[in-house]
Amino acid sequence: MKKKKINSAPYLNLQQTLIKLRALFSSPDINTNKLDAILGDLRFTRKQIAKHAKRRPKKILVYAIDTLFEMIEEGNREKIRDFADLIHNMPEIALKKRNFRSFAREISAFNNKYEEFCFGDINTIHIQISKETVKKILKASKVNFWAMFIGGIAAFILPWIFYAIYILGRLTNGRDDSGFSIFGFLATLTVSIGLANIFFSLAFQYHGRKFSIITLSVGGFALALSSYMIKNPHLYNPNISTFYCVSLIMMIIIPPLFYPFFRLSVETWINRKRRISKSKYRNLLKGKKNYWWFEALHKEANLGFIYRLNKAFTILFALTFTLTLLTGLKKEMVLLLCPMHILFYTILAIMTIFHCIQENLNVHGTPIVIFSKRSNRVDGCILSDILMVAISASPAYLIIILTQNIFT
Repeated sequence: MKKKKINSAPYLNLQQTLIKLRALFSSPDINTNKLDAILGDLRFTRKQIAKHAKRRPKKILVYAIDTLFEMIEEGNREKIRDFADLIHNMPEIALKKRNFRSFAREISAFNNKYEEFCFGDINTIHIQISKETVKKILKASKVNFWAMFIGGIAAFILPWIFYAIYILGRLTNGRDDSGFSIFGFLATLTVSIGLANIFFSLAFQYHGRKFSIITLSVGGFALALSSYMIKNPHLYNPNISTFYCVSLIMMIIIPPLFYPFFRLSVETWINRKRRISKSKYRNLLKGKKNYWWFEALHKEANLGFIYRLNKAFTILFALTFTLTLLTGLKKEMVLLLCPMHILFYTILAIMTIFHCIQENLNVHGTPIVIFSKRSNRVDGCILSDILMVAISASPAYLIIILTQNIFT
């Protein structure tokens, strides 16, 4: 069966249109007639891409065009020119001449220059390997591609095997390593990811050095700490160590899963309720305080309860995690840390409820959806919302059980 040939016309047209736009904003004076014609071409091409392109290229190119329109509304000519220069070769992604990851440095340079977060919502970890790509790698690379690929898989699996053998050996000897064995598995995962990244980076000729250094350093330190504590069980109470390790692991895993949903919901809520455009929203998030605490956005649009909820969450996360890390092995501190964790996950559950309500309002126009089905696909159900809230709040219940084990 022959593969369907890609219609290259919309992508080549988009590339030429972006080149024209870049040239137009590079000139001292802008011809409004030419600009209107270019914008008309962009709108038409966007419709074609949104209708016919494959999912991944469509997501990237539609995002790029929409962001470009927002920047044109802002009116910063230099920024528009640089962004058009950044994205003018992105149609080659749809033509399978380049991948999105090859634009990483250019995107990073643009974002640093203008303090933007462009393409931050696009998942960069998306590897598609065609036969042509494999042939090029095998031809160009001095190291055999498959050796690197197998090495990457081995680098990811072997640390797990060695650690599992080590833990099973201790359990066979009747030793209870408690929570630090769990902590060690998480550390091993981090080390495995770092090692695998080194091999895959060589294979795909893309070097994520910083990522490898961070994962290996953090994972190595955590693995060394857990191994030391496992070998010295006299230094801690097993129940307290379980509280310590599990509470830290939950704070590493659960908030990053749910907090981004809350932030996305704030953006859609502010756009619907306060009529703030996406470009203005991004500008109001520049700076650490403005990004994490919505300071400028709150002054502009009065976020009210949302502002206080978010600020309480971020501050409580920093305090709870730091105190747990530094003092969580002391029995007396558990009495303080337990209510802090419970309050933290209660706030996270409220944030998750806010997200569910906003998502239902955006899609269905109502805050609660019992059940909804479109095109033979379920796109709304109160049970899924309840499950999502329950998962975000579940660590609080676990913390209560672990605390009871310590004091009973």
